[in-house]
Amino acid sequence: MGKLFEKLLTQIEHYDKIFQLYENTSFYKDLKIEKDKLNLLSLAQKVREIKLRMAFIGEFSSGKSTFLNAILQQNILPASFKPTTNQVMTIEHGDLNSVLIVDEPTSTLPLSQENIIQLACKTEKPLDIITSIPEPMDNFILYDTPGVNDPSALTEDIIFDMLGKSDIVIFLMRAENALKHTELDFLKSLVCQKDVSKFFFIINFADNISQKDAIEVQNHVVRTLSNALSWPKKDIEKRVILYSAKQSLQVIKKQNWGSSEWTRHTNVLNTFAMFAIQKREELNYDAIQYEIGAIVQICCQKLDAALDKIAGKDVEYKEQLHKINEEILNFRNLISENENKFRADIDKRTQKLKDGIGYEFDIIKSDVLKHIQIGEENQIKQPEWIQKFLHRNIEDKIDAQMKKFWNGLEDVYKDFDETISPALEASIKRIQGFHKGFNASPLLLGVGASGAVYMGITTTPLCKFVAPLKFQITL
Repeated sequence: MGKLFEKLLTQIEHYDKIFQLYENTSFYKDLKIEKDKLNLLSLAQKVREIKLRMAFIGEFSSGKSTFLNAILQQNILPASFKPTTNQVMTIEHGDLNSVLIVDEPTSTLPLSQENIIQLACKTEKPLDIITSIPEPMDNFILYDTPGVNDPSALTEDIIFDMLGKSDIVIFLMRAENALKHTELDFLKSLVCQKDVSKFFFIINFADNISQKDAIEVQNHVVRTLSNALSWPKKDIEKRVILYSAKQSLQVIKKQNWGSSEWTRHTNVLNTFAMFAIQKREELNYDAIQYEIGAIVQICCQKLDAALDKIAGKDVEYKEQLHKINEEILNFRNLISENENKFRADIDKRTQKLKDGIGYEFDIIKSDVLKHIQIGEENQIKQPEWIQKFLHRNIEDKIDAQMKKFWNGLEDVYKDFDETISPALEASIKRIQGFHKGFNASPLLLGVGASGAVYMGITTTPLCKFVAPLKFQITL
C-alpha cells in the first residue's frame, strides 16, 4: 500500500476515534450517525481491498510463463503450452491452490501444470488460478495473455479491454531478437496511447547473449521505442529492463537469496509494484478523500445541531431561519440569472466537440486508406487487423477530443465561479452578521443540501457543485 492510501486510512481511524468519544453521551442515539460511521469504515475496507492489475504480453517463447513462475516462486505455468489467442489466465492470491474455468465452479481442480493444460484444452474460456503470490505482488491480479507469433493476433477484448483496466503492462521480448517488426507494429498501430504509458519492456533471456550485446540491444530498444512512440528517451530508459527469468527461477530453486540475480529480481518487482500503486493512488485518492470529507461533514453538522439544542440555542436559530431562507432565495435567483449563460457556453462547447469528432473521423478514414496502401500484405488481408487498427485510432482521437472538451468545461466552471463567488461571500457575511459567532451548520441542515451548497458550508469551489443545475450533455 502506498503512502497516500495509508494517509486515508489514518484519517478514517482518527475520525472514528473522535466519534467514539460521544458514544456514552445521553444524546448519542439522537445523532443518528451509526450509518455514517459504517460508511466511513466501509471506505477504509475499500481502500484495504483495492487490488492492482498487471497484464503480461509477449510473443510465443518470449519467456512470459517463466517470468510469471519466477514471480510466483514456483514452477506452475506450463512454458511450452500454446493456448488459443483469446484464453487469458487470471492469477490471484489465495490459499486454495486451484485452477478452474471462469464461471464454472464445478470445473475446479488442484493446481498443477497438467490440470492447467487439461482445462485449457477443454475450453476457450479464460482460466482462474488461485495460489499464494509472494510479496510485493500479493496485492495484484495477474493476467497471463496467450503467447502468439504476432501480438496483433490477440483479440480486441485483450488489446483494448484488458489493457485498459490494467494498472501496469509487462511486454516481454527475447534478447536475441528484441523488438521484431511484429512487436513494434503492435505497439505503434494497435495499442492506445493512454495504455502505452503503462508499459514496461522486459528484454528476457539477457543471459543468452554477452553483456556488451545485451546493453546494445537495450539501447536499440530504447531508441526505437522513443522514436516510434514519441516517448522522451530519458523516460523510456527507465522502462526497458534487461532480465533473465530463467536465472531467477534457478536462484529460487537453490534458495540463493543473497545472490545478485535475486537482488535484481526483487528490485524489478518492487519497481513494478511502486509504479502501479502510484498510478492507482493518483486515480483514486481525491475521490476517496472527498467521500471521507462528505461523511465527516454530515456527522459534524449533526453534532453541532445536537450540542446547540442542549445549549438552548435552537429557539434562537428558528428566529433566524426566515432571514436565512430569504438570503438563500436571493442567492438562488442570482444563480438562475447566470445559468442561461452557463448553459449556452456548455452547448457551444458540446457542438465544438461534435464538430471535432467529425473532423477526427475524416482523418481516421484517410489514415486507414494510407495504411492499406503501404501496409504489409499479410495485415491488409486480415479484416481483424483493420478492425483493431480502427478501434485504436478511434479511441486515441476521441480521447484527445474529450480531454480538450473537459479542459474547456473547466474554464466555463471557473468563469461561473468568478461570477458567483463574490455574491456567495457577501451572502455568508450577511448571515454571519445576523448574530455574532453564528453557526450556520444547524440551520443549513434544515434548508436542505442545495442550501448547504449555495451558502458555502464548505470551502470547495462552487463549480464542484454544478450538479444541482442538472444540465445534460448529449452527443
